[in-house]
Amino acid sequence: MALAISHAFLCPKLQFSQRNFRSNVPGLRLPPSFVRTIPQNRRVICAAASAAGSSNPDSDLNPYEVLGVSPFEGFDMIKAAYTKKHKEAVRSGDDATAARLEKAYDKVMMAQLTNRKKGVTFGSFKVSKDIRYADKQPIVPWGPRFTKSSVQDMRINLAISAVFVAWLLIKRNAEYKPLQFLTFAFVYRIFEKLKSFEPPVSPTYTEDGEDAGRGLRMGKRLLRSLALVFGCIAIASVGYTTALNLIEYMGSYIPAALYNNQELIITSATAFMLYIMASYYSHMRLKYFVKTDLNGLALFKHGVSRSHRVPQSPNALFQNPTQISPMPTIYVASNPSAAAESSSPGLYSAKQYELTVPNVDLVLEDVRPYLISDGGNVDVVSVEDGVVSLKLQGACGSCPSSTTTMKMGIERVLKEKFGDALKDIQQVFDEENKEITVEVVNRHLDILRPAIKNFGGSVEVLSVEGGDCHVNYVGPESIGSGIKAAIKEKFPDIVNVVFTG
Repeated sequence: MALAISHAFLCPKLQFSQRNFRSNVPGLRLPPSFVRTIPQNRRVICAAASAAGSSNPDSDLNPYEVLGVSPFEGFDMIKAAYTKKHKEAVRSGDDATAARLEKAYDKVMMAQLTNRKKGVTFGSFKVSKDIRYADKQPIVPWGPRFTKSSVQDMRINLAISAVFVAWLLIKRNAEYKPLQFLTFAFVYRIFEKLKSFEPPVSPTYTEDGEDAGRGLRMGKRLLRSLALVFGCIAIASVGYTTALNLIEYMGSYIPAALYNNQELIITSATAFMLYIMASYYSHMRLKYFVKTDLNGLALFKHGVSRSHRVPQSPNALFQNPTQISPMPTIYVASNPSAAAESSSPGLYSAKQYELTVPNVDLVLEDVRPYLISDGGNVDVVSVEDGVVSLKLQGACGSCPSSTTTMKMGIERVLKEKFGDALKDIQQVFDEENKEITVEVVNRHLDILRPAIKNFGGSVEVLSVEGGDCHVNYVGPESIGSGIKAAIKEKFPDIVNVVFTG
């Protein structure tokens, strides 16, 4: 019934009164906000009604009703409700309720993951404008962006500006000394703000254990801070000079109040602009995209944001090459429960299975859609003495992060279903990969070559002898470290990777 009503709202010619609607459908309990919703939001509200009252026989429970939350609640609210009710159920020994809560929570998270993979969001799962419109380049790409500071920082910035302006008002002959100290103070304030808003990066360590990019990042922050501060001083000075010239041109004289208070006017204008800059701006615009691989499923389930920044260091590309993905378009979901209802019940069942090949294959059926969407798959080779042997196929098998996919994604799912019976998971490679040749290593590096080329590098395997692999590489040193790690992870028999060229 709720699903039919959801489709009925999409027909613009169908009209009925709210009173008759509420009286003829006693089983559908709608909040008061439903009938007051403006017309342009009917599609989203109908999605909420469908999620809250679906009668689909394929779905044995409504996850939102079990958790006691609205489909429009954010992730924090859903997680808090789940945690509270699950603790109460465990404390009271109600295993059935605990299992229902776990199943409902997993279904909601799986639905969110599916929607994120499609670039979809709804309810309180909103995407910021920086992400939604990240493909639209600003007129001045390097210019400051709106970034409001905390109330405490704003008060500190205001106090600094007021102190130096008051100094100049009290001591009329201070000249530009207050402006000089004001400059030093706000260079530090803006430098710290840029540091606090700087995205996390994957450090590249040298042989001495030092972060090679730390000095460069600090230098960029310092130059940006100096540019913003001296830019404000230049604007105030040029503005003052321009105003004097215009007044003199129009009136043939300059008022004494303006001419004798040059330091006060320029310092006050600069202090005001620096306060605005340090309190509301300074943040460089960042590009975002949605990471939607299997590893992200575990992260999203534990509350980590699904929006990730583009890696700031070249080495980060090799730690997780699956992050290189096109920018998605964000839409509003018309049915937020569709993904949750379509999930098979095997993964979310509370009972555990006997560790056999058919049962492992059954559990992996819920994982395969996420591997297939990335161009890969997984096959069960054998199950012996609690050790499961799996073979990743396609892009998943050749991806440098296949070990991470196996450990953080597939292993987590299997341990939930087989418990202590599962001793270990081993990755089995193809027969052709057992013999390490130049062609095999070059084929493995094909997935990395586009990223290497973007950073001005090139790579070609020359020879593989014993445990040494000789590679002709031209490019940044940080990229080279990533290439070495990718080769050694894929081919454990290769001990040394030697660069030439």
